Amino acid sequence: MTGWYRNRDVFYFDEGTRSPTAGSVVQDAPIYAFFHSDGTPVSGQRNVIDVLPGAAGYSDLWRVVKVVVDATYTANSLKDARSILAARDAGQVTLETTDIYVNCPVVS
Repeated sequence: MTGWYRNRDVFYFDEGTRSPTAGSVVQDAPIYAFFHSDGTPVSGQRNVIDVLPGAAGYSDLWRVVKVVVDATYTANSLKDARSILAARDAGQVTLETTDIYVNCPVVS
């Protein structure tokens, strides 16, 4: 797509609208991102989501939830939301809901 910014051409992707709404509020879904207690990201760890396009609750607007792990954590040993929540309940990780939102449509 093309648009304008201060009389200059800009180009951008139109991903379409896929974020569900409740009233006038756009709904989001959690995306779990892993960090050490000192705030550094866990090297090699992939983010975790819990819903895919077409399923109830899916949104391409994700709210970042920090999963804080200790130094003994092995990257990618938690690969689904259920395991993350179980680890939280067992006191193995802590979760911090942030005010950070990312627009990341799932494509495959």
